[in-house]
Amino acid sequence: MTHNAHIYIRRDAGRAILVTVHTNQDGIGFEHDTPTTIESPIAPDRLGDVARSAASATDKRDKQLRNMKPTDWPAYRSSGAKSVRQFQEEFIALQMAAANDSNLVYVITGRPVQGYALEVSASIASSAPASEIGKLVMRVYEACRDKAL
Repeated sequence: MTHNAHIYIRRDAGRAILVTVHTNQDGIGFEHDTPTTIESPIAPDRLGDVARSAASATDKRDKQLRNMKPTDWPAYRSSGAKSVRQFQEEFIALQMAAANDSNLVYVITGRPVQGYALEVSASIASSAPASEIGKLVMRVYEACRDKAL
């Protein structure tokens, strides 16, 4: 199974929310019910360790998604935002997924402007030190936040 996690970092870097992405019986990805939160300061080694753990916990699970509402979104619920819209405005969404089923390389991807096709991505060996993974996550986040392309 290909490793996959979502990482949400508040625009002021005051909080990061990391959550495993599972796949249901229909092949649709969904977030695990209990995200992990890292408060500021976000240390690269802690960020990389939690990101790798979240991604490697990916599993195939039966889950009916038909009746889910946007407010059921696990990352949103743990964010403390008053609305889904506020969450989407305050946090930059990143994805850390394995390049293939061998899970040897993680690709970290984010969008500087949500809804546009332009993406910022970087790759790293899944066996890299946690601090290096965390630093790369932060570099993709900063490129998206600052739109420094």
